[in-house]
Parts: sequence; C-alpha cells; structure tokens
Amino acid sequence: VDAVKSTIEKLGGTPVQKGNYNFPTLNTREDVLNLLNVVEQTGVGAYLGASIYIQNKDILAAAASIMQVEARHTALIRFLLGIPPVPDAFTPAFTPAEVLAKVKPFFK
Repeated sequence: VDAVKSTIEKLGGTPVQKGNYNFPTLNTREDVLNLLNVVEQTGVGAYLGASIYIQNKDILAAAASIMQVEARHTALIRFLLGIPPVPDAFTPAFTPAEVLAKVKPFFK
C-alpha cells in the first residue's frame, strides 16, 4: 500500500482515503470462491477499461502485468466453481461507472 501511495504522489496524484468495507459473511468454500470470482473478474475488467486512460508506458505495462495475473486467478476460481474458466475469447473492459457499480456492495 505504501508503494502505491508513494507512486501516486510522485506522479502528482492524491491517494484515496482508506475505505470502510462491508464484505459478506463467508461460511463455505463456495461463499469464498463466489466472492473471489466477482472481485477478480471486476479487477480484470477494471484494469482493461482503465488502460485507455493510462498515458505513461511504464504504468501501462505494470497495469497489464497485474491484469493478466488477475485473469489467471479468475480462471482458476471459475474452474474450482465448476464453471467454464474462460467463458469468452475476449474480456470485456469496464467503464469506471461499471466498476463502481460492481464494488459498491462491498463498501459502507
């Protein structure tokens, strides 16, 4: 977290404040996997959607690197849930509004 905050500040940005989270109760393996499936898939779509806004090539490369790891996580989680690990040839890019709608339930 400190490295991310430092990088944002070095690039002239302002890091967001710590959030208050509202995660669901996780009682079973499936509860955990279903939550992770939403989080990881949202991460992939968010990174892909954000790529059009990233002008710095080094930051874009870092984001692409993180995105492909998120995609691998998603495939494994989907496999463990018994659903197709890679349901489509192309991953949809999410707009900022779509990302916010998907993560809103997790914030107080």
